Amino acid sequence: MTQRLYGKHSEKSSKSSEAQAHVRRDFLDSARAWPDLAECMHTWVETIGLLYHLNAQRLEVWDESLPLASQSLTFQARQLALADSLEAMATKRDLVLAEPQLHQIKKIVLSSLQSHWSGLTVFLDHPETPMDNNSSERKVRNSVNGRKNYYGSGAVWSADLAAMIFSLFQTLIQWGLNPRHWLHAYLTACAENGGIPPIDLTPYLPWAMDGARSHPLSQPLITDFPKQSPLDTT
Repeated sequence: MTQRLYGKHSEKSSKSSEAQAHVRRDFLDSARAWPDLAECMHTWVETIGLLYHLNAQRLEVWDESLPLASQSLTFQARQLALADSLEAMATKRDLVLAEPQLHQIKKIVLSSLQSHWSGLTVFLDHPETPMDNNSSERKVRNSVNGRKNYYGSGAVWSADLAAMIFSLFQTLIQWGLNPRHWLHAYLTACAENGGIPPIDLTPYLPWAMDGARSHPLSQPLITDFPKQSPLDTT
């Protein structure tokens, strides 16, 4: 089974979250490897899809500033629907695992689901916790592609620099800024400051920018290079 552990849901607890997407992948992989079990496995995939749907509906009416007990009645109803679906999934899982002639592949996948259940359901009582880490995995895709396309970094300092730059660029993207435009503005400021960083970095911190500052930096960089004369080939 694939690695599911991806983080802690809050500073108040050491309980770790696990990704529903990885469980879904287990069922899909089993369906492909064992065609006779495909219908059964896809039923579980649909169940997981329902959980995503119910959770998304719940989050639409979630007030982050309020504890669960103080949420709206609409939230409470959607919270209950999600909890009921999780309970039904767990009950079905245990019933299938109790079957005397259970297919070995079913047993492996469902036993894994059972053993990881606590981490897989953290999101129920902690809406701030995503059901999977897909977003984080997408954000490290550039570095993964780099490892494959240009063999990664050949030295420790180079790896540290790459990690810093990847982190910087993803932070800018997360805040809706254009990394090239931001980098041009920052390096221009460094050049105008004698080749050293400006003393006040506030104008370059995404979370400290107002709309007048962030909007231009969110646009593609337009450069005005001087026109070059055609090469004289005579």
